Amino acid sequence: MGSAGECPADLLCDIIAEPGGRVLLRTRIKRILVENGRAAGVETAIGRVHRAPVVVANGDVVSMLTDLVGEQHLTARYLEKLRTMRRGPSAILLS
Repeated sequence: MGSAGECPADLLCDIIAEPGGRVLLRTRIKRILVENGRAAGVETAIGRVHRAPVVVANGDVVSMLTDLVGEQHLTARYLEKLRTMRRGPSAILLS
């Protein structure tokens, strides 16, 4: 795990990597792959596919779900709720 004084983002990367996860930094994602109603990985903007049982993405929830996951994977009711959401700044809490 990270050392004292390290940036919280570095600590989060360490936590994900510890059990064998991978963090893709500075990587533009084209889409989140969905199989059987669950995230199954990501496809990068340059066409590389990274399969994963869990996907953690950094971005606003509306864009992530409508653009990266795709509206075809959302119910009409949920999609309507997303469209009425007010967007604000993001935050993360690590304890």
